[in-house]
Amino acid sequence: MIRSRVPLRSSTNPTLVIPRKLGHIKLFEELEAGAFCYWLPLSPHFGVMLTMSHRFNDFVHQERPDDAARVFNRLYLGQLLEMPSTRHCFADDPEIEGDLQWAGFDRFDGRGDRGRYKREVRHTG
Repeated sequence: MIRSRVPLRSSTNPTLVIPRKLGHIKLFEELEAGAFCYWLPLSPHFGVMLTMSHRFNDFVHQERPDDAARVFNRLYLGQLLEMPSTRHCFADDPEIEGDLQWAGFDRFDGRGDRGRYKREVRHTG
């Protein structure tokens, strides 16, 4: 069970696979190579993580650092871009506007702090 001070995002496909390392960011230094986690947000400030590892066999209740929660939140934007079955991202955090621009989305509708965004997705096949 993980709690976060940063509001957590979710999507129409809420479970994410979180790798041990994302680019240069090590999320789980304590896990061996090849380990990964399933992440499922339960509310805006709590989520469950199931770790798939040979060395991990315990239940923990901890707070995730803010920067790790922000990385998890950005993964939902990647999911939107890469998985045609993911249609919506649910977010209520102050970072969403900047993250959407970072991911190449354009705002096309909305007023104030609520908006709708789109991005052309090219599927090759």
